[in-house]
Amino acid sequence: MKNYVRLLLVVSLLTGISLFSPIASVHAQDKSVPPQAPQPEELNVEPVVVTATRTARSLADMPVSVSVVTRQDVKDAPAIGTDDILRTVPGINMPFLNSFTQHPTGNLAGMRGLGDLRTLVLVDGVPLNDPFFGTTQWNMVPKETIERVEVVRGGASSLWGNFAMGGVINIITRNAGERTVSQSLMGGSNGTFRTNTYVSNRINDRFGISANVNYQQTDGYTPQQADLRGAIDQNAGSSNANVQFKTDYQSPDFKWFGRVNYYNSRQNIGRALDDNRQNTVNFQSGATWKLSEQETLEANAFYLQQQQEFNTASFVTPGNRNSNFLSAFHQIPVTSIGGSSQYSRTINETFRSFQLGVDLRQIQAVDRSQRFSAPGASPTTLNGHGSQLFAGAFGQVSIVPIPNLELLGSLRLDYYQNYASKQESAPGTTTNLENQERLQLNPKLALRYQIIEPLAFRASVYRAFRAPTLDALHYNFVTSNFALLGNNQVAPETMWGGDAGFDVYSGRFKGQANVFWNEVNHAITPIPTSFFPVFTLQYFNVGKLRSRGVELLGEVELTQYWSAIFGYTYTDSTITDNPTDPTVVGKRSPNVPLHSQTATLRYRDPEGLDFSLRMRANERIFAQPDNGTKLSNQFILDLYGSYPIYKNVSMFVIGENILNDTYLASNFGGTNWIGAPRQFFGGVNFTL
Repeated sequence: MKNYVRLLLVVSLLTGISLFSPIASVHAQDKSVPPQAPQPEELNVEPVVVTATRTARSLADMPVSVSVVTRQDVKDAPAIGTDDILRTVPGINMPFLNSFTQHPTGNLAGMRGLGDLRTLVLVDGVPLNDPFFGTTQWNMVPKETIERVEVVRGGASSLWGNFAMGGVINIITRNAGERTVSQSLMGGSNGTFRTNTYVSNRINDRFGISANVNYQQTDGYTPQQADLRGAIDQNAGSSNANVQFKTDYQSPDFKWFGRVNYYNSRQNIGRALDDNRQNTVNFQSGATWKLSEQETLEANAFYLQQQQEFNTASFVTPGNRNSNFLSAFHQIPVTSIGGSSQYSRTINETFRSFQLGVDLRQIQAVDRSQRFSAPGASPTTLNGHGSQLFAGAFGQVSIVPIPNLELLGSLRLDYYQNYASKQESAPGTTTNLENQERLQLNPKLALRYQIIEPLAFRASVYRAFRAPTLDALHYNFVTSNFALLGNNQVAPETMWGGDAGFDVYSGRFKGQANVFWNEVNHAITPIPTSFFPVFTLQYFNVGKLRSRGVELLGEVELTQYWSAIFGYTYTDSTITDNPTDPTVVGKRSPNVPLHSQTATLRYRDPEGLDFSLRMRANERIFAQPDNGTKLSNQFILDLYGSYPIYKNVSMFVIGENILNDTYLASNFGGTNWIGAPRQFFGGVNFTL
């Protein structure tokens, strides 16, 4: 009943705002806009998408389900972090704690109910997924550096390989524009401060350079449920610094870019002694050669060096939150290097095009850990070493056998190897672990048929896979009453799936309707191996997971400046087999809502007010595989507003959870994590 009252409130608010739209529109026209002003850019010009087919294509004729978050969408989102911008994209399952509060190893984006670590996240076509844990550090990509975000739903391992089981999220960063200096300053609730400086210049008509410097800090809020707090509970504060330099060169026959990024993070997750630190430096370069009118060659290369440090605290007395001690310290240096190359050729109207490509990624890491059994105890040392190699070769062909029908087929062969693995424990015992390797063949067939001009039908079937992360193979997380252990014998998991849907592009409206079905086999799952004296989980290949559902999404232009965006997702994600624990068979997958609804009302006057009101609601969510703990239903309203006050100076306000909905967002490690309360932030943007 509570949710229905809130829904009625939102509908009333949206209706009230809409009633003022004619007045706002007339006022805006009186100021600067002629009666026949052009339509908003996002509804007139379809973005060019590269992720879905690894080639540049218009979003309007894509044979798979794709959404694009434009640069203007990013700017207008009532959000600070990049993860919060994506929370209303149908098909994406984000953690219910934001990246400023969540433990770094909990930043696990999912898609279509397939759960953790089954979504590939890219920046300019290069993996953003952490090379050790597979997680995503969203704060490495400040929103001011983003040109657009491409979201491809459904299995994409036939082109992208590992992790792309549920789909792909590709963040495309901005190239340099005309000479610009822009500065943003923001402050607000919970001692939050944020500054961003962006500098850009075209040296000439071909060469450009840009830089972005971002810093944010917050005292945060106390995430533990209020009536369960003890002396150790405190605010989850954090600070993040990011520096990016990017250069690009563009000519009719050759394009190139180079990007350097530095990221530093400090965080406490809301308990005394539970501190995390991360330093990351990465380099990326990519080029495209136009060999002829029909032929293109692309290549990129990347390098990453990262150091993560985690302090883990345990209760002195089990269950007593008034005192704790440092029980584990992890230091994890990681290096990753890789690259890709692709040849593309257009042929004729029937055999439209084909692509051939290869890519490679190598990862080396060490988990250096010290564990303390009690306050003041001598540490026990355990070091886990591991390396991984991923190599893939792929091909894709587009055929138009009859007018209005496109067949798009792709096939990829992946080679995966886990090698140079060993465990070292004091006082010098070393155990060399067996090397593992695997070949994986992943096909996909998609079709698109243009029924009539505004309506098209899509369908696809695919196979996908995910290899175990070095975390699942070698990382051992141990506290006084809980342990999560790696397992060197874990093998890749595989998935078969398919989807079908309709695209509608008609005047003021564009939208999609999708149905999907996926089944994961040999799912990598932590299962109990001991209950006393320490509850212990260890990773194994066990059981099956099935995810099926419906997605509805659309955008409609209401008036010249008003538009509405909506989305609904029904996701039935279920454990269908688990021989080691049959009691969870038929239970819903953790942290996947059965129902998700989003709606955004947006007003954009190119010369004045910029405003958006966003609703997001999630229902029927469970915290654990046994479904013993049910998370709260969520009904959250956010807002964003910006208004120019002088020439190139504008003021803005962001409100998150403005109804102050209190909800249980996570249950892990003896903590009932509460979602972010009502927060307001305000600031100023100016451009020189």
